[in-house]
Amino acid sequence: MYDVVRFLHVLLGAIWMGGAMYGEALVSVARKEGKEAYARANVRVQVTSGRIYPVIVPLVAVTAIYLIIDGGWDWGALWISISFLIWIIGLVVGIAYFAPKAKSYEARLGDEGASDGLLADLRKTHMVQRVDLILLAVLLAMMIFQPGT
Repeated sequence: MYDVVRFLHVLLGAIWMGGAMYGEALVSVARKEGKEAYARANVRVQVTSGRIYPVIVPLVAVTAIYLIIDGGWDWGALWISISFLIWIIGLVVGIAYFAPKAKSYEARLGDEGASDGLLADLRKTHMVQRVDLILLAVLLAMMIFQPGT
């Protein structure tokens, strides 16, 4: 059972990281195509992420907890502590920042199009997405290198 859960954990993490990488690429390419393309791509990424990550992110934690318990890992290990801290940061940012922004941006894009105000807000959110992606990379490094073990 451990190997099945480990597979699910890695698969869920790959979906999370892959989705974040794809979203970054999509928005970055669209930015070069003009304001309207940038706004639409950014909103599309926000809305899609808001549908996928609320399922994926908790399942990553559930599978991690199972692996720690069943695998006899030390809850106090540095890599586990840092990984859970990053997971909590990602969860809080997702719930408190990305989720409300996605709904707002979708409505604003429909109402005002690619206005300067919307574009400024989308650029801020895009920067937060980049920081989130960096944190995901650190989380991945924690699992691979397991510092402190």
